[in-house]
Amino acid sequence: MAGLEGQHLGFSVADKALLKDVSFSAANGEFIGLIGPNGAGKSTLLKCLSGLITPSQGDVILNQKKLAAWPAKARAKTLALLAQQEAPAWSISAEALVALGRLPHTGSIDAALKVDAALIRMALQAADVETLAERSVDTLSGGELRRVQCARLFATVADIWLADEPIAALDPLHQLQIMQLLKTKSETGLVIAALHDLSLAARFCDRILLLHEGRLVADGTPEQVLTEKNLADVYRIKAQITATERGLSIVAESAL
Repeated sequence: MAGLEGQHLGFSVADKALLKDVSFSAANGEFIGLIGPNGAGKSTLLKCLSGLITPSQGDVILNQKKLAAWPAKARAKTLALLAQQEAPAWSISAEALVALGRLPHTGSIDAALKVDAALIRMALQAADVETLAERSVDTLSGGELRRVQCARLFATVADIWLADEPIAALDPLHQLQIMQLLKTKSETGLVIAALHDLSLAARFCDRILLLHEGRLVADGTPEQVLTEKNLADVYRIKAQITATERGLSIVAESAL
């Protein structure tokens, strides 16, 4: 059973606190939407949870053991991060970029392309980028590149996926497809995704964490968290919230 816990997490840069005493626990079977306005601390929290940065205070617990105590390779096989606005460091094919997700298992891209070719192909298909496999990533549109990066996340088959704005720059069809894939993953693992589309978060996520100015201000079901008061207090908007058969529909009507 995968489990991830943040215990009183804080993170500061140059005396500016980006995270302030954030605590929560999550387990297998959950799709958690991490929401909040720009600068709320979503990306910082995901980086702390993944081990990409070390919290200034508090601990991250992965499967009942402190994250810092995990060997790097074992951690990478258990927990995978899709970072925000990644730019390829060099010109490689989309297929090779997806193969990077297999490095903790194979040690090299070439080995991954040989040993895990079927898995890589399945990841490309899942993200609807199989036709782009041979394209150089520096020739892709923003949305195409994001889907290839999602395919790399899928190829990790890690128990826990952390995704920072996985559907940014995607058209509506691919937003729905990626959200459904994340939802399906959560049936056997744990998914935590930073999202800006509140209606999609309400539709697909079992649980919502709402961050504001580095603090966790609400944690619960979409109905509990996505209230007119919370949206007014945190996002400074007047919102129309409607319950539908597919979940809450949220429309920002005006600024406050």
